[in-house]
Amino acid sequence: MEMDRFAHLEVQSSFSFLWGTFTPQGLIREVAALGQKAVAITDVGLHGVVQFYKEAVKAGIQPIVGAKLSIWDASYVTLLATDFKGYGNLCRLLSIAIEGGTTPTNLITKQDLAHWSRGLICLAGGRKSRIRSALTGGRSDAARKALLELKEVLHNPEHLFLILQNHGKSEAEVQEALQVMKSATELASSLEIPVVATNEVTFLQSQDYVLHRALVGIQREHHHRPVHPLSNDTFFLASGQEMMQRVPYPEAIRNTSQIAALCSRFSLPIGMLHPPLFLQAEEASQKLTKLCFREAAKLYKPFPIRYLRQLDHEIEVINQLKMADVFLLSRMVVDFARAKGIRSSIRGSAAGSLVVHLILGGVDPIENHLLFERFMNEARADMPDIDIDFDSERRDEVLRYLMERFPRQTAMVGTILSFKARSAVRLTARALGYPLNEIDRLASCLPWSLRGGDLKAALDELPELRNSPLKKEIPLVELAAKLVRLPYQGSTHLGGVLLTQG
Repeated sequence: MEMDRFAHLEVQSSFSFLWGTFTPQGLIREVAALGQKAVAITDVGLHGVVQFYKEAVKAGIQPIVGAKLSIWDASYVTLLATDFKGYGNLCRLLSIAIEGGTTPTNLITKQDLAHWSRGLICLAGGRKSRIRSALTGGRSDAARKALLELKEVLHNPEHLFLILQNHGKSEAEVQEALQVMKSATELASSLEIPVVATNEVTFLQSQDYVLHRALVGIQREHHHRPVHPLSNDTFFLASGQEMMQRVPYPEAIRNTSQIAALCSRFSLPIGMLHPPLFLQAEEASQKLTKLCFREAAKLYKPFPIRYLRQLDHEIEVINQLKMADVFLLSRMVVDFARAKGIRSSIRGSAAGSLVVHLILGGVDPIENHLLFERFMNEARADMPDIDIDFDSERRDEVLRYLMERFPRQTAMVGTILSFKARSAVRLTARALGYPLNEIDRLASCLPWSLRGGDLKAALDELPELRNSPLKKEIPLVELAAKLVRLPYQGSTHLGGVLLTQG
């Protein structure tokens, strides 16, 4: 039966910050409970993709990766990657959309989509689209024009699907949705474009609608953003049977599994290293060896035998792991800092390496009885962790140097901020309209050490919360407890830089 093969293809998790209400782990758990074999994640960014992918693979569920993007007519489309090439193109389009900010706010142009749509499936005509607006208003010619524009632009026009949705709550809303779906299927048929059923999943169960409203309330009250919550509680993770009832078009239900099949070649190379290769391994090894001996001649006169043996051993390990490039790159960065008078120091396990001592500085590991094996050994194939601290006031100069030196191979490391107990209570109370002085009174009673866990249990068990005023605010506490550990904002690591192959 079609309903048994249904797959949700528009799903916004909590990584659509302050909008979606569930984690990738929660999503996969519920998808498995429904017996569905595939599911997509389509946030406004890709922050949750790795977590989602790992959880899906572990559960034996096919992960489909995509994102929502705003195009030239201010419509939203959902793009799904059919393979790793498509994923790269999706990343490129998101980079275009996010350029100059921290969220995807720029419109994707026709030229952008034409150039970067290979390996992508496009779902169009959803809730916030010109196509849906035109169909709702009875303007089929405008909907046809918008759909043809997309079809002409896409690299694979056969990968364009027209969305059918039914988010009606009242009888009148349901009838309107059914009429729009009828018009949409007629239009799609005339243009030979397949239809697909989606539910724009934003919460796992309908009762989580209140949590969605609270998150949007935080956007409005705390961040002063002009956003509105979804209109009702129908945007949940429906079963195939429920979707068949809401979207009574078997072809649209069946096409969700067809799209899943098109995306079945996609996989993420998680755990594989892609270091920047500036030199061939043999050339890099020779260069590193010469550099070490040159620096040793400056520091030690003569070079002790035990130091020579240790250096030979370390270089042998570095060559076995093909990591010479990493050390040369680190030296390049330190050379820049020294030339600019920027102070730096080595810390962590890297201080146990004689090679690091010779080419980057730091303490003498042999004199201080430090172990190289804590830093690198033949049994560990992961990247060596060379921690270099730079003067905090001039760190940006080093980052800028790397960005300019390797513009196509460098990116800053992102960080994700999540709700803690205090922030969850404070922001939830604000979204619910509590007075500011009352918010301060309620949130300040929570200890800073309360990082997560069960907020309600903490109120019952921690002695310092025995007389907390929060005990009288049960609805607030229950809502805030659901926010704890949910991500709410993306940021940039102060000094983390990723270099990879161009």
